[in-house]
Amino acid sequence: MKTKGKDRAPNNFNAPSKMKSVAKDLPTMAKRRAPMGKKRVTREHFQGNAWAAVGKLSRGMEVVGFTKGQFSLIHLVMACLEQTGPADVVIASWTAAKKEILTANRLMKTKLIRKCRWLVDFSFPRQQPIISQILREKFGDDCIRVTKTHAKFVLIRNGKWNLAIRTSMNMNTNPRFEGFEISDDARLCDFFEGVVDMVIEAGDAGEAFGERPGYHVRKFDQLGVEVKGMEDTAIARLGVCLDNPGKPGMEVL
Repeated sequence: MKTKGKDRAPNNFNAPSKMKSVAKDLPTMAKRRAPMGKKRVTREHFQGNAWAAVGKLSRGMEVVGFTKGQFSLIHLVMACLEQTGPADVVIASWTAAKKEILTANRLMKTKLIRKCRWLVDFSFPRQQPIISQILREKFGDDCIRVTKTHAKFVLIRNGKWNLAIRTSMNMNTNPRFEGFEISDDARLCDFFEGVVDMVIEAGDAGEAFGERPGYHVRKFDQLGVEVKGMEDTAIARLGVCLDNPGKPGMEVL
């Protein structure tokens, strides 16, 4: 049964995206040229906030940096949205906290977020049932998918910007070293959005929240290509043998 929220902002997970989808022939990786001359490295991980870390956005730019916990992923999203203006947002996180969920909901109410879609791990409803319910009430079951995932990224897209935030941070407070990369790259966003579209097309909105772990594992195995029996033997050994360079080095057990 779908959850209804009194103050839920308008949202539609299944609305056709204006951006190009690559879910049909989903690649296992994306290759692109580095934005030469436009990459900015942020080293202010002991001082400064998210706005200082992001700096001024420019087309095709890339920011790479660390935080020591003074700002979190939602702060990076806010800093970006203030410059991009209203945009469609995708949030992928292993888990999420109440403060971050409510902040994202406020951004929808103020129209900075036009549409927000969430991808979270299937353990989230079981480990955080109250917070999971808040997420459902604020955004609606149609805008949330649970699957077997540990990926963390955010997409911020409109007619001018295609920002992809790749990070080690979940959508919660992170009082530790965390890394992030922000790129304005349409192809990269298409790649990530293709993964999300693939999960959407697999179905299972609100009813999946109450399913057992085995159900989610089986559904996950049906996504994309079959990986069982595809162990990468090319990395079974590392380096070369010092006594005989023609032989491989250390074996990976």
